[in-house]
Amino acid sequence: MCNIHQAGTHHCPWCAHNPAFAYAAMVGPQALISFLPTAVSWKARLAAALAAFPVFGGIAAIVYGVSSGYWRS
Repeated sequence: MCNIHQAGTHHCPWCAHNPAFAYAAMVGPQALISFLPTAVSWKARLAAALAAFPVFGGIAAIVYGVSSGYWRS
């Protein structure tokens, strides 16, 4: 449930700040995994690209949360 429009509450860092960093942090590694020329099968590339989304999205979420003080009272 998005709380960005409720005054006086902690706002989700994804919505309250520029989401371009988070988007680039998730899509960039997926693009590199998918399009860099290597001798890896397409199945392995697909699995790695799908795994990269939650990994790098989680890293971006932690950076947003810590930098905005989201978990502080």
